[in-house]
Amino acid sequence: TPWGELVDELEAELLAETDLRREAELQRVFADGFADDPRVRVPRPLPDYVTERVLVMELAEGERMRTFATSASGAARRRATEALYAFFLRDVGSRALYADFNPGNFLFTDDTVWCLDFGCVKRWEPDLHGHIRDLVAGAVLRDAARFRPAARALNVTSDPDHFDYDRLLALFDPETYRRTGPDGAPLPWAPEDAFRLVAGFRLRADQTLQPYHLFGLRAYFSFLGLVVQLGMADDGMAMARSVLGEEESPVQTAR
Repeated sequence: TPWGELVDELEAELLAETDLRREAELQRVFADGFADDPRVRVPRPLPDYVTERVLVMELAEGERMRTFATSASGAARRRATEALYAFFLRDVGSRALYADFNPGNFLFTDDTVWCLDFGCVKRWEPDLHGHIRDLVAGAVLRDAARFRPAARALNVTSDPDHFDYDRLLALFDPETYRRTGPDGAPLPWAPEDAFRLVAGFRLRADQTLQPYHLFGLRAYFSFLGLVVQLGMADDGMAMARSVLGEEESPVQTAR
């Protein structure tokens, strides 16, 4: 059954997250891939000290999200958000999806973001990753022409000829969840708004949920949560366009 497949996929991924040798190898791949991007740092594992139960890596130092988001300058928070967009979008383009944008998995300095914890990483087959990349890019850029065919190819609905793809796209737009004041003007984003992104996402009866959808949704909404907490949701589209325009970057082709 579809639900049985979802449970099996979740079980397999949870077990995979306990494989520290696998995590070390994925972390090495990401460290190599972002070696030429000074904005994004991934601590390199020390293979001589990695076992099934222990993962030893290069030391990473920086501020936690809560401290950084409330004390860093606007320019520093913008640089951090640009780094996160690069990490998220280039990651998708390289057939690997980092799906654990938990605030505790990142350390921030004035000009660098350290990315930690590579247990929840999904690697896609070649035929699948292009559709996923277009879906994510279409969602981030609010580009219906890019989003709709990707959503159809990824079987998001049991009735593709009558499905409201525009409504689905709106659910990926942070503006859908923005609060307004008594005068109707939009209120600034607040940290608690990050949680409303996920709470407001509702599946319709004619939507399907494939195993790979789970990790895409987890990655997308947890990523947007970080952007909201950094106070940079309003500038996200421009940052996404900048990253997605870097099609031939060393990071993009390193995997």
